[in-house]
Amino acid sequence: MRRLLAVGPALDQSSYARVVQSTLEAWPEGWEIRQIAVNHRGGPADVGWRILPNPNIGDRYAIEQIAPAVSSWAPDATSYAPGGSDSLYVPHRRSR
Repeated sequence: MRRLLAVGPALDQSSYARVVQSTLEAWPEGWEIRQIAVNHRGGPADVGWRILPNPNIGDRYAIEQIAPAVSSWAPDATSYAPGGSDSLYVPHRRSR
């Protein structure tokens, strides 16, 4: 089974979370999905795929969670859609 690591909001009614949820619900069969929920501080959840919390409130886009998740779980693909108008700028800026 192939693995997808998705990073984005979950477990709320924001438009970003609804888009991520709709995308993952329609994902093809044969994939195991894990999602790092950038906005979720509670415990892990299972909604048809595993949702992992972002415990660091200072890490708005869960950037500190991505490398450890990739190292430990070895996904075949990743999806990064954390929401917010500046969300694509922040990881790029921090990587320099």
